[in-house]
Amino acid sequence: MKNIIGRLILITIFILSSASLTYAAVKKVPFQKELSALDKLNLPSSRRFNALKSKKSYQSLKEIAFNSDYKLGHRWRSMAVIASNFPKSKATKSGLTHKQWFMRNSALLGLENGNRKMAHAWAIKYLNSDPSLIVRSAAVDILSKNPSEKVKKVLRANIDNKLNFRKGKPLWVRKNILQAIYKMSTKTDLPNIMSELNKEKIDDQHSKFLFEALPRISGHNINTTPYDSEKKAWLSWWQSQNALNR
Repeated sequence: MKNIIGRLILITIFILSSASLTYAAVKKVPFQKELSALDKLNLPSSRRFNALKSKKSYQSLKEIAFNSDYKLGHRWRSMAVIASNFPKSKATKSGLTHKQWFMRNSALLGLENGNRKMAHAWAIKYLNSDPSLIVRSAAVDILSKNPSEKVKKVLRANIDNKLNFRKGKPLWVRKNILQAIYKMSTKTDLPNIMSELNKEKIDDQHSKFLFEALPRISGHNINTTPYDSEKKAWLSWWQSQNALNR
């Protein structure tokens, strides 16, 4: 009997000790505090934008984006989130007109997610006159996703924009412009394309993209080189097409 009672006492002590340890373990688990705006900016982009949609977040993001004490990467991300989640805010406009190129760049890229119509309008403005090569390149990328007649006209007008040349040589953004133009061109654009080809002088970079695109756009192939012969052959073909359509 004494042995049974002793065993019961030991079991009771063991159970009570285990309960105490479990309670202590639970008690030691700290309460997970809410992430700060800065912490959320470090989240993957797939989660970052959704995590920073509140008014409180907006205020924190403004403080980060426009404060030079913060790292450039955090400022860039902050501005992109503002433009995406709060496209019509004062902070977005301040970013789009900021003197520093990376702020304008991040604002434009964020705006593409937040309000495509606004992003499109700013992209046209930037392509025409922004001094930053990177900002103009981002503008071309945005415009190239919208192959409208207006966009084609804007892109064609910027082929020979002085901003897209340095010491007489084309910068990479001009290549992007030409690629975008001829990628989105269709048969209805042939008059404009042949008008470009008929110019007295067309540089090698431009002619390369033009000749590469013509077979797809026209449905006609011309196998001839060099440039002068190819140009003459295409213009001759175009004249014959116009004669047939009269």
